Amino acid sequence: MIDTDKNHTSHAYPREKTIYSFFEEMTVITPNKVAVEFEDRHITYHELNYSADQLAAILIYSGISVGDVVAISTERSINMIVAILAILKAGAAYLPIEVNTPDERKRYYLETANAKSILSTLDDKILFGISNINIEKIPDDISPSSNPQVSSDALAYVIFTSGSTGKPKGVMIKHHSVVNRLLWMKEQYGLSETDVFLQKTLYSFDVSVWEIFLWFFCGAKLCLLKSGNEGNFTNLTNAINKHGVTACHFVPSILRTFLRFLSHYGGIEKLKCLKRVFASGEALSYDLVDKFNSVLTKENDTQLHNLYGPTEATVDVTYFDCTNYHAEDRIVPIGKPIWNTKIYILDENGKECADGESGEIYISGDGVAIGYINHLELTEKSFVPDIFCHGATMYRTGDLGRWRNGVVEFLGRKDNQVKIHGIRVELEEIENQLLGYEPIKQSVVIAIGNTDKKLIAYYNGDNVIELSHIIDYLSKKLPKAMIPSEFIFIDNIPVSQNGKINRKELALLYNEKDRGMI
Repeated sequence: MIDTDKNHTSHAYPREKTIYSFFEEMTVITPNKVAVEFEDRHITYHELNYSADQLAAILIYSGISVGDVVAISTERSINMIVAILAILKAGAAYLPIEVNTPDERKRYYLETANAKSILSTLDDKILFGISNINIEKIPDDISPSSNPQVSSDALAYVIFTSGSTGKPKGVMIKHHSVVNRLLWMKEQYGLSETDVFLQKTLYSFDVSVWEIFLWFFCGAKLCLLKSGNEGNFTNLTNAINKHGVTACHFVPSILRTFLRFLSHYGGIEKLKCLKRVFASGEALSYDLVDKFNSVLTKENDTQLHNLYGPTEATVDVTYFDCTNYHAEDRIVPIGKPIWNTKIYILDENGKECADGESGEIYISGDGVAIGYINHLELTEKSFVPDIFCHGATMYRTGDLGRWRNGVVEFLGRKDNQVKIHGIRVELEEIENQLLGYEPIKQSVVIAIGNTDKKLIAYYNGDNVIELSHIIDYLSKKLPKAMIPSEFIFIDNIPVSQNGKINRKELALLYNEKDRGMI
């Protein structure tokens, strides 16, 4: 039987409320408080609400109705926040698409999600065959209209992730799932109107969800980092200091680089306002926790929190506080489940693993997604009936873990999925795209490195293949983060005794090459 104490997470919350209703309530309470800051610009709660209602009216007038999907493709700005709120107020779900996404991939997202419109900063009336609205040119004389009634069971957003079939898959999340996740975070960390949140994550990455919405659940303020400055640590440090940011997120590999930057160039004193750092998207190593505590916790009393969760379960499902954490086995747990969430560790036969035994992590509860948009077969494969709770659904993560000492520990992956700076990458998707390039006959992609992973592509073909041609081809198919950093021609791709590709041997070959042994 499942240990109910470990999964005793039932917690009452206003399940019937939508995401934007919390914003509207706060607008009544603090209409003149600054809501969002972007460089030297700012907007109050009232102004932001009015602008969002204006754009929502345009969407409704253009034919957008409850349940539709509306894409947004723009760089980070106050208008981005206006647009996302407007989409929700119109009863639709937002589909974030990064501006630099290859056109072919954009078209795939739009067609798969059956998007009805696009919000962008372009003047074109039609983009990819659907209507486009320039969010920077909303007429001032538009009067807000009554927004439709929206159920908390309605779709709030669709975020696409890499897919092992060679095609990305769009995860569908409801309003109430986000509300549960955000109210848990607000209460768990005592977040309030005095906090300032930093939004710096690509909005096509699910961590952006709490960055974009949590601030108004607290009556707080949001600071937007200019697009492209995520890796400019001087500008990032200055922005945190200038706006008094109290909470932000880092992918562990980026956090490691940021701490190195602080050690070499200074700036720790500019981060005294920073109370909490949340890490997720990759496994958090013990040495990184130790480094953080010896730098930011020691100097500024900044707290470090480890969060874990797949896009398919509304951003995060477990948490662990790492401040001054010490462990003899140097393992950093992913922690305990959040509100209304159950974590199961099951063996290959679907039986519960005993404490200390490893198995696959399954997630059940209010955060579990509806499934993958317009992909029933894959949905049925990944979202299965919860055998421990009648009528509920659980998501098969493909992650390996174990319960130990009352918390969950992450132990790796069952498949070939990896994280590159927090972005989920299915190696099979890259391999399938490579095989779509006619001169290539075989392809295998591996990930090298423990903390700062890089992608290496092995390939062969009948003729000499120009490397620049391969890169040009992939650039039209894949986001930059999914394009391998090295391409290596190999006559014969090694296989194991059972005929499967031997990725371990390829990794050894690469390491030997890197050390000059071959």
